[in-house]
Amino acid sequence: MQHHTLNTAFVRQFQQESILYSWQGKQHYGNVRFRQFAGKKNETASLGRLLAKKLDYSATGNDLIRKLKEEDIPDTRKLFEFSHRLLGNFASCLQDEPCTKAYYDKLLEVLKPFLALIKIYQGNMQQPLQQTLTSFLTEDVEVEEAIILSSEDLDAVRELMIRFQDEMYRYYEVFNLFVQQESSDKCYLRVVSKVEHYLLKLMTMIEKAALNTQFLVSRIEGWSAQMVRREAEELYN
Repeated sequence: MQHHTLNTAFVRQFQQESILYSWQGKQHYGNVRFRQFAGKKNETASLGRLLAKKLDYSATGNDLIRKLKEEDIPDTRKLFEFSHRLLGNFASCLQDEPCTKAYYDKLLEVLKPFLALIKIYQGNMQQPLQQTLTSFLTEDVEVEEAIILSSEDLDAVRELMIRFQDEMYRYYEVFNLFVQQESSDKCYLRVVSKVEHYLLKLMTMIEKAALNTQFLVSRIEGWSAQMVRREAEELYN
């Protein structure tokens, strides 16, 4: 989803310059903060409540934080831990079944970059996204610590998540090929049963991680489209 209606760099600069004043004496409604320079306090309160209905992203942000904290991050951690155990299990199989060395060598070659991908996604996407959203929605914060999110930021997150999702499905297909290879080999029934069980469980966990990411992408797309409209209103009104 590409947006060409606004210069996002200009939007970001405008938003940064519009909050140069401290939040002392502020009134806040969700993630929206107002500071009054003149007039009566009840006037600002009325304006704040009116604008907050259009500008408050608290519901969307909190929903994403909840999903990351309760579902996505735990599921990704379980996927990493299980995959890491498989690395050791398949290394043991390699020693126990030297006649299938080539097969386990290939499995290990795939698992190592797969683990690296998951770790990067955890450290560079999931955890920073949760922290950024939490800071964005925090009400008591100094001006220099205030987080500003734009549609450009959300689109960048969306693109990275889509890339991760695509990689998850690619690995799903690769591990599926290993399962097919195991099931077609009738010479090592004991090994086949054990490895198939591991790989099928791994594929189930990969699919769940991909579906988690797909949900986040969908929510972020809707939020970004909403934010684009509001950025235009903020600049032109």
